[in-house]
Amino acid sequence: MLSPCVTVCLFSCSMLGTSLSNQLKYKEQAFYEKFEKIFNLAEKVDSESICVGKAVVGNLLGGIGYFYG
Repeated sequence: MLSPCVTVCLFSCSMLGTSLSNQLKYKEQAFYEKFEKIFNLAEKVDSESICVGKAVVGNLLGGIGYFYG
């Protein structure tokens, strides 16, 4: 006969609420600044194309992080 098993998972996060929001805003701004510094597209293409480029690079990096582990 199998005995019942109980698993307790504790999750602790020091970044909640406004702290998390502020950190996300900071990282987003850092990404935009680095994107502009590396690609320097402001003079070459319109703002809509830059927005699409940022989304593409962000999704590419997120996908690599997801599948790499």
